[in-house]
Amino acid sequence: MMGNGGSMLFGSVFMWVVWILIFVGLFYLVKASLRSSDDYSQESALEILKKRYARGEISEEQFIEQRKEIEKK
Repeated sequence: MMGNGGSMLFGSVFMWVVWILIFVGLFYLVKASLRSSDDYSQESALEILKKRYARGEISEEQFIEQRKEIEKK
């Protein structure tokens, strides 16, 4: 006969598993967000400018002007 001791043990083990899963999930969330920001920083300024122009975020005049500025450096 286990009594209350068995259910208390199961409850505490279950809570440990829940907390471990929360911490593992947070770890992978942070790791994924850092990886995506690193990928973005590896692009050159000209590549980013070309993508912005292709998406229609900037006009042709802005593209030409900013490309000239990038190529000066």
